[in-house]
Amino acid sequence: MSHHPPGDASPSSGSLGIVGSGPSAIFLLRHLLDAPPSSRPARITIFEKSAVAGTGMPYSESTTDRHHLSNISSAEIPPLMESLATWLCGAEDEQLEWWGIRREEISESAIYPRLALGAYFRSQYLLILRRLHECGVEVEERVNTSVTDVKSHPRGHVAVVTLESGEHFSFHSLVIATGHQWPSRDRTEDGYFTSPWPIAKILPAEGEYYTFDVGVLGASLSAFDVVTTLAHHHGAFHHDDDGKLTYTLHPEAEGFRLILHSADGQLPHLLFEQTEPMRKIYRHTTRERLAELVDAAGFISLASYFDEVCRPVLIEGFTLDGRADIASRLESEDFTLADLVETLSAEHDYDDPFEGMAGELAIAEKLTREGTPTHWKEYLDDLFYTLNFHAELLPAEDHARLKADILPFVMSVVAAMPADSARKLLALRAAGIVHVVAGMAEVHDHEPGDGCTRVEVDGEDGKTRTEEFRIFIESSGQKPSAPGKHPFPSIFGEGIATPATVRFRDPRRAGEMDDEAKVTDTASGPALELGGLAYDREYRLVNESGTADRVIHDIALPDINGLRPYSYGLQAANEAAAICAAALTGQPTLYGLCPLAHR
Repeated sequence: MSHHPPGDASPSSGSLGIVGSGPSAIFLLRHLLDAPPSSRPARITIFEKSAVAGTGMPYSESTTDRHHLSNISSAEIPPLMESLATWLCGAEDEQLEWWGIRREEISESAIYPRLALGAYFRSQYLLILRRLHECGVEVEERVNTSVTDVKSHPRGHVAVVTLESGEHFSFHSLVIATGHQWPSRDRTEDGYFTSPWPIAKILPAEGEYYTFDVGVLGASLSAFDVVTTLAHHHGAFHHDDDGKLTYTLHPEAEGFRLILHSADGQLPHLLFEQTEPMRKIYRHTTRERLAELVDAAGFISLASYFDEVCRPVLIEGFTLDGRADIASRLESEDFTLADLVETLSAEHDYDDPFEGMAGELAIAEKLTREGTPTHWKEYLDDLFYTLNFHAELLPAEDHARLKADILPFVMSVVAAMPADSARKLLALRAAGIVHVVAGMAEVHDHEPGDGCTRVEVDGEDGKTRTEEFRIFIESSGQKPSAPGKHPFPSIFGEGIATPATVRFRDPRRAGEMDDEAKVTDTASGPALELGGLAYDREYRLVNESGTADRVIHDIALPDINGLRPYSYGLQAANEAAAICAAALTGQPTLYGLCPLAHR
């Protein structure tokens, strides 16, 4: 272990530091275990701020609760030492009962509570550490350890990690794998929460109930975590004589309601059957074919990617699904990606989103019983997964279009809701507990201490109205990291990393960006800041001089999801970890076309 007193930055030979111990770090360790023995680091030190390493924020008992379902099956989790389903078969009956899992129903395709995944990841983490130790790798865990800064030491090519205690450690290589980050800017005196995590903070005191409207920003999976937690606290779900799920409010919680603010007034799509549970970067194209799409200016346009790669694949998918109407429209080059999104979004645009979800649930249940996949959704996921790992080649105009119009639709289709969650949502709707409000909603700035949170809502009628909530919870997902807000101040402060940017194909378009877009001037013209950090194709941070840091790699979601805007989910985390592990062990990196993902 390369522990040195302040000022000494000489690491032991072959040392690796990993900040974080969630799924990204676990996948990294698994790939290091699979690397040739001579290429593995001799020593690995893992820093974890929580008391228990090896679970990850979405799956930890300190952040989530037992009512939260994952939206990924065992078959979709990248390989570790054993599959989730196999591991569950070996679990104690009492533990399975606590999670609500019936042993006879365990399968590779079922959806399980997040806490079960957390326990599974913890078990795999410990198995991997044991195997590394058996292979001669010295591994040290440092739990309950908050890292306050990360930097490159000026006297050599080593990374330095500074702890809250003032200690620091130096390593030949370092990987930032801190996962989700939810910096707290809560105003608890006004009942305002900038995220629902840890979930326990949004609950009333023991024995008490909310007897008023609770506002929630968002209507996706994170928002449903809020709904599930508060619903279980304020009442109970039951099955009636016909087997239908119903909900009964606790007598002391009279007046409790949940108001979900959704920009389009709709609810997520539902999980679908697949032919291939694991995504592959080059399933429908090749690295060489993508290289051919790079134009003279160094870009792959969204239009050319859609026409040359996506269009034939989606035609096949819609044809297999019996959707000749969409397939025939895709045969015309005039039918663009924007047209496809508009057409499919309209099919999901219901006057009553709950009635729409009920109809989709009946279809989803039928397809699941039959084992019938929805090819177009699966192929769409595949195609944007591929694009994600080459997104630095899109011009700024396309990144803006992708973020505003395309990815919200794709994420709604793919980051879908499990059927059991939909049944709960419909039961709550039938009980009059949950409502969806359409329109963009924004928390209004006001002096703290008012005892409420004011939210401005842009209604469908074009008018803005103000709503007040005694409790309001933002659940709109992970935001990219930004200068001044990064947990490790030297990352930006000392120029170790720079904001992720992409150039405009047409510099004149820079002036057409909306007020929220950040346009910056660079030596090669105006560029759009994407959020997150700049890094090369091996996830090495890119510094102010435009060169990649030799020792610091970063696979933390808030840092990478600017240049990799579709990096959500365990499979993308595993892919990033595999690329990073290959770089650390000197193996060839087969992904990506551009040496620097920084333009």
